Amino acid sequence: MRRLFVYGVGVLLAVVLISGCTASYDLTKSKFAIQLKGSGKLAIGVQDLRSFVVDKTKPPAYIGQHPNGGGIMRDAVTRSGKPLAEDMSAILSPSFVTNGFKVSRFAIPTLADNPGDIVKQQAAGGYDKIIVLTINKFRSDSWVEVELQWDLKMSVYDGKGELLAEKDSAGMVEGLKRNFTGALSNGQVQKALSDKLGLIFAELINSPECQKAIVTL
Repeated sequence: MRRLFVYGVGVLLAVVLISGCTASYDLTKSKFAIQLKGSGKLAIGVQDLRSFVVDKTKPPAYIGQHPNGGGIMRDAVTRSGKPLAEDMSAILSPSFVTNGFKVSRFAIPTLADNPGDIVKQQAAGGYDKIIVLTINKFRSDSWVEVELQWDLKMSVYDGKGELLAEKDSAGMVEGLKRNFTGALSNGQVQKALSDKLGLIFAELINSPECQKAIVTL
């Protein structure tokens, strides 16, 4: 009887451990270079409009799916536990600070009825430019390879809240990282996603339309 009890407890613990593991990625480790210099005051906001966040099927911290130790697919979320929008804002800001800008960050709620009103509110803060990143799609799936689907839009406004420029980046890529000898680790997936996100941000900021809108006073 004792052996049966110990065996049962062991199985229960194993089930709990296998089913309870959730992957988490620190995408704030993304690094990228921007090709502009300035000294103006910028306000940066990020709004998450992913359909599954809007309808509350998934939490704002959701990134995608990753298998746990038992091979069962589980949600992958931000390492910080904060909304993905906050992590992306934290990634964007240092790149501008390094290049001479003074940066403040502001929040745009997912369910804001009119984000333009929030931009207008920021315009009262005396900023030279206001940058809004909209997350229309961002989802990763991983097992032996990393797949990413994304649709991000960068909008640049002047100090009065008038739109100056917009740039989109959207796509789907498979094989950001492959490991045909077994499932990828959290660390491998995190690096693949961080590197790709850095390239996407560089593409948006370094686009001619965004560069011109940001640096022209």
